[in-house]
Amino acid sequence: MGQPAGAPWEASSVGDAPISQPDEPAPSGLHRSLAVLERSLGGPVTAAIGGLARDVTAEICTGHLLVVAPHPDDETLACGGTVLRTLAEGGRVSIAVATDGRYGDPRVDPARMAEIRAGELERAAGTLGIGPGRLVRMGFEDASLSANEGRLADELARLVRELRPDVVLGPCSWDLHPDHAALGRALATLSDGGPRLFGYLVWGWARPVRLAVRAVKRATAPGGRPRLPRRPVAVGVAAQLDAKAVALAAHSSQLSPDAALAGRAVGGTGPLGAEFLLPFGTGREIFFPLRRG
Repeated sequence: MGQPAGAPWEASSVGDAPISQPDEPAPSGLHRSLAVLERSLGGPVTAAIGGLARDVTAEICTGHLLVVAPHPDDETLACGGTVLRTLAEGGRVSIAVATDGRYGDPRVDPARMAEIRAGELERAAGTLGIGPGRLVRMGFEDASLSANEGRLADELARLVRELRPDVVLGPCSWDLHPDHAALGRALATLSDGGPRLFGYLVWGWARPVRLAVRAVKRATAPGGRPRLPRRPVAVGVAAQLDAKAVALAAHSSQLSPDAALAGRAVGGTGPLGAEFLLPFGTGREIFFPLRRG
């Protein structure tokens, strides 16, 4: 998930997730009013997008899948069920995590937080069925991807050449966290003729109004091209939700005491509550076909 360095955890109506973004400042009162609006819209928006999605379980879950995550926990939140389903179908999975997540809790020393999250990632990956040989830590510091997009793109290209996956799942470039967006942009630089690329949302599900505003701004900016997302696709993961919940619970530093995934308790000591997790426990994981370039 990841939090930007120095950003306070603000109590919000989206579980206990902080609602501040470093590139989208807003007055506190306006922010909280928007959070209330988005709380009412989040579920219907997620359901509507899910209803449009084409099922691609057979296409994605039978070959070699590479999951690329900005922070420890994004791999499980957005793709944990797909990882489990792919392994159950006889496919292969590799996971690459870009940053160390050191700013995931401002109450904890960043170096110590990085150690905690490294252990959480290893436990979560193990629960998903991913051993050390299939888990790659890319070595970037949390909240640094926007400043290192060239090196990030080079590292991704190298990974794809070495692992030769059939499908890559990574964040959408239009998700609301800067690290997510930067990794999505880096994915789009992968050369043609390589693996199929699909994007996922994390922050965008909880903040559909801000997500829509960002999309409009990007499409209408000078030099911008009005390119709408392609039709979403879905992987069926209902049978994998129990195991996904166990894997997610390993990321306890990021989950609030009352956190739950599809009715399964996953509580920890962090900010993300049950409401924030709702889109990730529906029995279908939603992805968007990504464009290169």
